[in-house]
Amino acid sequence: MRTYAWLSSLRIAGILALLFTFIFTQQLAAQDNATPAYISIGCFKSKNQDMNAIAKEIWIPFMTHLQKTGKIMDWMVYRVVSPNGEDCDCDYREVVVHPDIASLNMFLLEEGMMEAAAVAFPGADLMSMGKRFEAAMTFEGSQTFVMVDGLTTGKPDNMDLLVVNYMTVPETNFMDYVEMEIEMFKPFHMARKEAGILLSWNLLNRILPFGSEFGGNYMTIDNYGSLERMLTPVPPETWQKIHPGGNAMVAYQEVAKLRDLTRSEVWKLTYSLE
Repeated sequence: MRTYAWLSSLRIAGILALLFTFIFTQQLAAQDNATPAYISIGCFKSKNQDMNAIAKEIWIPFMTHLQKTGKIMDWMVYRVVSPNGEDCDCDYREVVVHPDIASLNMFLLEEGMMEAAAVAFPGADLMSMGKRFEAAMTFEGSQTFVMVDGLTTGKPDNMDLLVVNYMTVPETNFMDYVEMEIEMFKPFHMARKEAGILLSWNLLNRILPFGSEFGGNYMTIDNYGSLERMLTPVPPETWQKIHPGGNAMVAYQEVAKLRDLTRSEVWKLTYSLE
């Protein structure tokens, strides 16, 4: 058993967090020849009632330290509100946004995280902190993504409620799928945003781990901010205004041929940095 296993959980979970801040801070970095941020999403299962105290005493202070020292861009933890019960793979999703490869590398190497923890908690018993962390939650794994496209260039003030869709896209369909998301559905999401229904939308591509056995390799994030917005119907004439003569049902049938929607989750913001 590793002495600082809890740092491994925080480290990899931190990789998760990359996902959201980059979503809202560096749109289309590749097109601008900028260095993309790395976004990962991690999965935690709760084991006892100590999570709130641990978040306040350990998790948030540590991630705040990493943000202030430039090691990460942002950090958030979401509670998975749907699906729930036996259908829920994760109780919580942690999101950490890394600004560059060096930051990501630090999270992957235990030594770097141990050094950061020693600075963040001078004189603290890291082993005891780790045991407490591991008693409260189990880290189930993480995936790292990069941004493909999105609606906004700044982080929305309200990120309280997200709908996250996981898509599995065959390699032969990558270009066609991305093109259809951007040309057909992005304008539709923009219309929803202008109508006050949607706050932001983003398309992401998984880069780690590799392989089809790890589930969806693309993800879309619909930021509604509230349950009321999420349940607000889109005016029926919206699609025709964006794509005159087009048929929304046909468009959905066409995109379904390019990808499989393997999972959809609703996330409620639980913890974040100031």
